[in-house]
Amino acid sequence: MPPAGAGGVCDGEEDEEQEPLFDQSQCRARRNFLESTCGEALTRETLGCGEPGISLDANCCHRAECVGDSGCAAGERCIPRLTQGPYAIGGSIILGCSLQCGECSCIGTADIDMRAYCIPLRDVEAFDCNVTNRTCGELLGWHENLRLDGVALGTQPLDFSEQRTDECMDRIEQAIATECEPACTCSGDRCLSPIAAFCPFEEELGCPVTLERAKTPASLCRHDITTALYSECADGTQRILFTEFHESTYELVFNPRTGNLNGADAFGYVGGLCGLDGEELRQIQAGHALRSSSCEVCEFCREDDPGVPNCVFDAEGRIALP
Repeated sequence: MPPAGAGGVCDGEEDEEQEPLFDQSQCRARRNFLESTCGEALTRETLGCGEPGISLDANCCHRAECVGDSGCAAGERCIPRLTQGPYAIGGSIILGCSLQCGECSCIGTADIDMRAYCIPLRDVEAFDCNVTNRTCGELLGWHENLRLDGVALGTQPLDFSEQRTDECMDRIEQAIATECEPACTCSGDRCLSPIAAFCPFEEELGCPVTLERAKTPASLCRHDITTALYSECADGTQRILFTEFHESTYELVFNPRTGNLNGADAFGYVGGLCGLDGEELRQIQAGHALRSSSCEVCEFCREDDPGVPNCVFDAEGRIALP
């Protein structure tokens, strides 16, 4: 189809309809229809109606929103859009599509879609955090999307979508450990790694690193450790932060339910975690987002920091707040 506008140059105006309008009668009855003048085939191709990560069902109707399975009809399950796959998540509402310059152009809201949607049971396996047959790159990208979007979720009270996002991240991390270990994906001075990359701390904390081991940290109190902090935070996490030679900082965040390492962040000359040059400054992150949270903190290796109280230890040598 030749482009619209004089002289063969597309002027961006809407093309005249070349085929019947997309029939949205099924959606209109439910008041969740999508306006499109692109025709059915082109609308479906452009929007991917019915695919995971898309807020439109197979009929290109807006899916019903939910905050739990009880909010869906019989034969449906509530699944957050963020956990449906390693897809670029756009706005929560697609406003409409029109044919411009021979192509179907769609516009939507500019927000990040944190909503959950009702999915038919027949599609649940494909939509519910399906990590099967994903490449390492897809898994790492998906994890990063959830990690970044989890920061926004974490600014709100714990809700259905946040809980399901955390569960999905756990599943993705298990898949990353299988598909990617011990690889790290780096862009410039920033790297995303599987949790297993933090196993060079095996001598000090054992591997896998667990809260039980981290709370008996005698081996961490080496001469090169200049800061060693233990904290219990309002979000329920327990954290260990330590600094080597005032240069490289490591923060380990533990899941209070399982005692497993939930997230880790290293900054400084830490390239060795990913088998990279240790002479360059890098940031390496693994696991869940390290969300900001109010924490109670104590120092467990040094006694010369007047701003932080010293930790106490129980009979088995485990750290506790004073």
